[in-house]
Amino acid sequence: MRRKILIAVLAPIVALCIGLITLWNWPAGFEWTIRKLGGLAFGLMTTTVVVGDQSWPVMERAPDGSAPGLPPLLLLHGFGTSKEAMTMVAAMRPEQRVIAPDLPGFGDHPLPDGATPDAAWYVEQVDRLRAALGIERMDLGGTSMGGALATAYAIAHPERVDRLVLLAPAGVDPPVRNEFMKLADTGANPLDIQSRDDLVRIMGMVFKRPPPVPEPLLAAMVERAQRLRPATLRIVAALRPFLEGGLDGQLDGVQAPTLVLYGEEDRVTDPSMARVFGDGIRLSTVVLVPDAGHVPFSDAPDAVRRAMQSFLDAPRDR
Repeated sequence: MRRKILIAVLAPIVALCIGLITLWNWPAGFEWTIRKLGGLAFGLMTTTVVVGDQSWPVMERAPDGSAPGLPPLLLLHGFGTSKEAMTMVAAMRPEQRVIAPDLPGFGDHPLPDGATPDAAWYVEQVDRLRAALGIERMDLGGTSMGGALATAYAIAHPERVDRLVLLAPAGVDPPVRNEFMKLADTGANPLDIQSRDDLVRIMGMVFKRPPPVPEPLLAAMVERAQRLRPATLRIVAALRPFLEGGLDGQLDGVQAPTLVLYGEEDRVTDPSMARVFGDGIRLSTVVLVPDAGHVPFSDAPDAVRRAMQSFLDAPRDR
């Protein structure tokens, strides 16, 4: 009897240990598990939305009902990342329906053959996703590249955007050109990942305090970057002019109230760009977050959450 009890107790422990060892030595499986657990921890479910001939992987969470009447919040990730990069931002808005997709060419969303992935094309794709989701009007947010695309979308479709949240957005010519931009001026892609060292270097550049990443996850991230690299190079070529100043002279077309937020120590999109967005967008609120880099919602989550809460929960004209 004791032997049976001992076996019953030890069996699941042994199975768990074997599973962990297997995942540690299987980077793709480790990454998949981490991504799923991360989403589930914040109540985010992964679904697929069919939009024409494309299948969009999407993370979504229903609102908790504490603030009825708020429109959905659609979040656009930055260059080289995926919907999972927006998990922490999504967690800051439990009162809203939140949707974070993989943009075409990133994450689990292949870039369609023959596409010219410039800003106008991405704006069109986002609007097709919006229509497929049945959303008439929404709050729209984005970080870095996603922030620039969200701005372009708000200019092209002002009737669809209630409020706009821009986290370290690209897209304007900066008053101060930092080292990242000077390197990009040479034609290089400072975010190109061809090795583990590249990934570690980039994480050190975009985060003020890089989060710890287990080796299997690093390996999986490098493998994914290599697999997507042909599409990534196409996207870089098509989007570079837009990301380096394509919004200049157009910001007055943003009609929605807009939160512009940068980390004061951003080494990618220089914080001097906040002034350009603030001066160009009539209904803008500019926030500079101390002790934060290019991913302020990771470096200073409490400050970003407070800024978003104050902005998105303010009274709205109906």
